[in-house]
Amino acid sequence: RPCLVVGGSARSYLGEYMAGGIVLVLRQGETGPFVERGIASGIHGGEVYIRGEVDPGCLAIGAKVLPFDEEHRARIRPLIEEFCRHFGVEAAPLLGADYTRIGPASARPFAGKYTWE
Repeated sequence: RPCLVVGGSARSYLGEYMAGGIVLVLRQGETGPFVERGIASGIHGGEVYIRGEVDPGCLAIGAKVLPFDEEHRARIRPLIEEFCRHFGVEAAPLLGADYTRIGPASARPFAGKYTWE
């Protein structure tokens, strides 16, 4: 499963047309809610995890906030630990943080957009 870990932040259209895998944004040095526009535009697979709050108005059409629980925390834990080993970052604050999980609102985000449907 492809994974991308971003230590800092990301900008508009993060996860655009994502078809699978994980994007994890740790937002080191960032405070306040994530407010970039068009998050996960056209996503139809995979998950985007962003540390902290995400302004719901920043989600693109076709993306939605999904529940984040211990199963999802366990899914991103090895990614955080590996990142911290590589870059000499303390893992505990990142492991204990709250994350917003974003995924597709539908398995077929483009249904009805083409003439043959």
